[in-house]
Amino acid sequence: MRMWQWLEYGIDPDGNLISVDRVRRGKTDLKCPYCQGSLTSKKGEIKAHHFAHTDTTCRAVSSGRDVELPLFDRFNLHLTPKEYAALLQFEKKGVDSKYRYLLEAKDTIVYNPHKGTYGGWELTKLGKVVCRKLSMNLFAQVQEPLMYDKLSDLEMRVRLAYEEESVDYPDVLIDLKIYRDRIQAVLSNHLYYLKIIADSEEFYKIGITGRTVPERIVEINSDLKGHFETVAIEILGTWSHRGNLERYFIYKYE
Repeated sequence: MRMWQWLEYGIDPDGNLISVDRVRRGKTDLKCPYCQGSLTSKKGEIKAHHFAHTDTTCRAVSSGRDVELPLFDRFNLHLTPKEYAALLQFEKKGVDSKYRYLLEAKDTIVYNPHKGTYGGWELTKLGKVVCRKLSMNLFAQVQEPLMYDKLSDLEMRVRLAYEEESVDYPDVLIDLKIYRDRIQAVLSNHLYYLKIIADSEEFYKIGITGRTVPERIVEINSDLKGHFETVAIEILGTWSHRGNLERYFIYKYE
């Protein structure tokens, strides 16, 4: 299982969790939710935006915290490079016998006895995610149960740590609070897909907004008119409260 690599939340003086996306780069007045150490916002061009401890990184963060949303921004399902390559070639060449049972064990392919005359192997929904073949609506149906299953698991870990008076209780409680905040944040946003014609240029834009999509379009139109004489924007698709689909959309159609 891939562990959380970057600290994305700090705590303000009132005890509220604050995402790194809401602060400017540099030293902040936020504290680490695990150790209360001071945080500096890192916003470069290569690495994902994150907080770093101004002084020494605490044990909880350096050991990694598993608060990622399932199927949010990584879609290879932790397959090895060779397994990943074999799956991508599945529909063209069939499944290599060397990887067949490994891919089946990771729920990416399944044997269907009713396929064709003699039965055959086919992609599962998770396999279709990896191969960019699952529709947006079906992806939501796959991802959301995984998100809430993980939420239930974190809630159970917190209850057990509390009942056992574990020294890890404060850390797992913060894990739960951050994970809940991430779910709330992505499901409060709306996903949009636009076709934009600016002068003679045609391009497409995928994004999320916490406002209504029409309000966001007005803002985009205003920004573009500072650079182009004519701007026309067509809405190709919107998904209300589906900010969790943005990165799969980009992955699917890249």
